[in-house]
Amino acid sequence: MTERSPFELFLAANPTIAGAFSELVRAQVDANPLDSRTKHLLNIALQAAHRNTTGVRLHAGMARDANIPLEEVLGAVLMNLHLGGIIPVLDALPAVYDGYGGAQD
Repeated sequence: MTERSPFELFLAANPTIAGAFSELVRAQVDANPLDSRTKHLLNIALQAAHRNTTGVRLHAGMARDANIPLEEVLGAVLMNLHLGGIIPVLDALPAVYDGYGGAQD
């Protein structure tokens, strides 16, 4: 059995609300004047700040696919150190590497 992502579970639990949420996210992304690279990095930093390692992993993979260097993604996570402390950073780092395919050079 293939494990479903948390969003897939959300979609199965309530397709109407999950669909509306997806539309909200799409509207936010489309209305935001920031470039795609900045959006990716901000998203990863915010996911890390909220200790959402699943979100960090998924969005790190998206950043990798968008050709954003691993060093920039790590930098976004490390921005949390002085604001949120070391725990959100330590939680997020393995998820970043997982999102990049496990490379921990």
